[in-house]
Amino acid sequence: MTAGLSADFMVVRSLFSVTAGFEVAPGSVLGLVGSNGSGKSTIVEAIAGLLPVSKGSIGLEGALLDDAATATFVDARHRHVGVAFQEPRLFPHMSVWENVAFGIDARSRRSQSPWRPRRSQQVQPSGSTVDLRSMRLRGQAADHIWSLMEAFGLSELAARRPTSLSGGQAQLVSLVRALASEPRLLILDEPFSAMDVDVRFNVRNQLSDWLSSFSGPTVLISHDAGDAFVLADQIAVLEAGAITQSGTPDDIRRRPTTRFAASLAGTNRVTVDANAGVLSIPGSPLTLLTWDHTAAGQVVATIPAEAIALYTSQPAGSPRNTWSTTVESIQQMGSVVRVGLGVPLALAVDVTPSSVTELGLVPGSAVWASVKATEVNIADGVNM
Repeated sequence: MTAGLSADFMVVRSLFSVTAGFEVAPGSVLGLVGSNGSGKSTIVEAIAGLLPVSKGSIGLEGALLDDAATATFVDARHRHVGVAFQEPRLFPHMSVWENVAFGIDARSRRSQSPWRPRRSQQVQPSGSTVDLRSMRLRGQAADHIWSLMEAFGLSELAARRPTSLSGGQAQLVSLVRALASEPRLLILDEPFSAMDVDVRFNVRNQLSDWLSSFSGPTVLISHDAGDAFVLADQIAVLEAGAITQSGTPDDIRRRPTTRFAASLAGTNRVTVDANAGVLSIPGSPLTLLTWDHTAAGQVVATIPAEAIALYTSQPAGSPRNTWSTTVESIQQMGSVVRVGLGVPLALAVDVTPSSVTELGLVPGSAVWASVKATEVNIADGVNM
């Protein structure tokens, strides 16, 4: 059993079953991506200890948390798992500070740990104006939580109640509460879904910094592959209750093995006829070059949306695939803009908002598209 998180189980529910198998090393992040109804929430509940597995087992740090064969089941409160649920699940009668500190405080109430001094030993966190009388925390613990709240922009909201928060603010409190609980395992279930685009970007960057020093395994659940591709070391694609592909973000981006994986990765899929590195596109006069000279016959070529560059005039320089086309559509997608190209090859291109302005892109704009042969891949085993 791995020193981090080891999961190989099945959960049978009334209408469907979910099967999952993966390992997450200490200090690593697994991004579990899938659409609504794919089974992501079931996996969260199983790992967190809210739902027993029907078959198989879940282990953490070499110890079993759940094992159907031996009827082993460790209760959620004893797993030391920090969970940021998609729904914040904040305590309405507590302030933001009390909600964030709840994990450590609750643990101190269950054990005689250094986190539980006598009330006379309580110390306000530096710069704090909140009332800590309900929290049994030493000054060191309080300062730790306060610095975390400041890093994520929550210090100004410390005294407020959840009912006065926006959806994005409440979700941020839930996220920081999970981080502050000093977990052995961290589970983040759609942690940015209620946040505005600019807030989401800043919080994601701050979370990335925090994860770089976290020694435990992390599971990030999302339907937005963009978050997972930025934060995760490994990606697992979940479809209809089963993991259909796993690998590094670059593996998924370059060689998605299902249509759904390709759409998550923002990867274009094109059915082509391959011959010695030259790809002919049925119904189009355009041909593309690929680095892969071994493929032959009808195959699926994949091109990452961010690997395609757009220009207002024909680009010069090293040999590459270039062609003239028109902009068919422009859609804001989080921190990027997805540009849809028309004939001779319908592709999606991801660019920055500033690029849209600089190039003057609008539907109907004439542009040149370019992609390196090294970014044109042949997907193995992809359903056409």
